[in-house]
Amino acid sequence: MRDLYTGSATPIISTSIKGIVISDVNSQSVTGRNLYIEDESGGLVLRFEDNHSFALGTELLVDLSGGMLNAFNGLLQVEGFSLNVVTFVGNPGDVSPREATVQEVLTNAQAWESRLLKIKDVMLSGSAVFDGSVTVTDASGGMILFTRSASTFAQTAIPTGLVTITAIVSEFNTPQLIIVV
Repeated sequence: MRDLYTGSATPIISTSIKGIVISDVNSQSVTGRNLYIEDESGGLVLRFEDNHSFALGTELLVDLSGGMLNAFNGLLQVEGFSLNVVTFVGNPGDVSPREATVQEVLTNAQAWESRLLKIKDVMLSGSAVFDGSVTVTDASGGMILFTRSASTFAQTAIPTGLVTITAIVSEFNTPQLIIVV
């Protein structure tokens, strides 16, 4: 799907995607109209006309026909379709995140965009709570972990010491991570 993008808004004629939801609607870490979905070929953001209620780990079949493949602040997404194009397939359980270092994420940000990753032994800094931008640093480098103020955990204190995070590779003009709780 990602390879259909031409560098400007690209209409989708007749295509569907079957994959696993990797964003957490319950934590509100992603706006309610957006959904991150991953299949064997990669990940993609779907932007619906209305808020959705598809839970983390749900397998969906989505008819993307009539949608538009477009970049929003650098993040590739399919937009312009309603929720009635979604078919529930099942609840396969957890998606296995790819293990990576911060530098590997930065190096592969374009290819790994909208994929679920696990980064071990990171320090979080730059704020007392998750709300907004927090710096994620491991032995290989640092990058931003962004949390929406509307998320259910935004005011939770960031942990001290080394931690493991599970996050989605995203972009808002530069690569960033979105934590999955």
